[in-house]
Amino acid sequence: MELPVDIMLDILTRLLTESVLESKLVSKTWRDVIRHPSFSKKHSNRLLSVAGDSGNLGFILSNYFDSEKAYYVEYSENNDTPIIRTRRVSLPPEFNCYTFVGFCNGLICLQNIGVFIIWNPITKEHVFLSGFTLKCQYYGFGYLASTNEYKVVRINDPEPNSPDSLEIEVYTLGSGNGWKNVGKLNSRISSARIGALANGALHWIARGKERRIMSFDLVDEKIRENSLPTLSRSTNRDVILNLVGALGDILMCVNYLRDKSDRSLDIWLFKENGTYDMNWQVYFKSISCSEEFNLGDMEPFAITNSGAVLCFIASHTNTTICRYDLKSSSVKMLVSLDKEFHLSPFSHMKSLVSLKALGEENTIIPQLKIVFSGDACQP
Repeated sequence: MELPVDIMLDILTRLLTESVLESKLVSKTWRDVIRHPSFSKKHSNRLLSVAGDSGNLGFILSNYFDSEKAYYVEYSENNDTPIIRTRRVSLPPEFNCYTFVGFCNGLICLQNIGVFIIWNPITKEHVFLSGFTLKCQYYGFGYLASTNEYKVVRINDPEPNSPDSLEIEVYTLGSGNGWKNVGKLNSRISSARIGALANGALHWIARGKERRIMSFDLVDEKIRENSLPTLSRSTNRDVILNLVGALGDILMCVNYLRDKSDRSLDIWLFKENGTYDMNWQVYFKSISCSEEFNLGDMEPFAITNSGAVLCFIASHTNTTICRYDLKSSSVKMLVSLDKEFHLSPFSHMKSLVSLKALGEENTIIPQLKIVFSGDACQP
């Protein structure tokens, strides 16, 4: 006697992604349940909920125009050994020379000279987004849970010498509308090319003397600007402001201060209050070098549930992942990888989100093999 479909759906969506793939082979009924359009969204929501409660994070390290070699790392906050899995990932040959743009619910966005690809490494589906341009300067990838929409944003610069020539275009997966021009950007961008995703918006730092964050809202597809806090310490040093990935609706902003004898970090955590004004968290931390801790080239990239900051340090021969505890001002080395990475790690989870089900008619489903070699950990 078979269980009702709704009960089977509830049970199967609680499985890990790899187990779901194996379950498709058990019976035709299970396969049909897993192929149901609502399955992948419900399964992804369960994965996100479990990851949030457990404090587990998955992330990928890569380089500009070198997507052929990347690492997938899993972090467990409640484990005695926080790094529970480290694997080298080999991507399909046709993705060589592409740069990672972002990750949403298991979908990966890559780009190379204006060409964008969306790819799910578990289902092996991928699609090349139509609409090539050489004018693309900045970009980002985001997801709206309220509408189950995935959006790629690119900011083009058709007239490099014009201060207000930046044009914003949006591609909504499955809409059939292609790239949609949604307006112009009146400010130049000084931060990284890739927008930081948090709370349904992509964020960049505006160029200029006034310290501002430009936020592109994925709901109404409009830009809003918000001022950053005034720096309390001396500003006659070399200042580098950068936005870092988020945990839920909290965005981390890092301010680098350097001079000949010191390198320091100022870290702010903030979130929106619903009126599009930035409501800064009370917590602020300034990290400096000390005899016990050499800041070196540490780059923060994620916030954990406990409030610790995950950082990476890239050298010519390897990349080290460490955890900085904001409360105790202590640092712990977690793992060393045998390759230098320059891009800040992106959060990632394995999912069954289908590009075909989202409405991308040109989705390709080749028989690609993703190779995970042995552990890349070094003591």
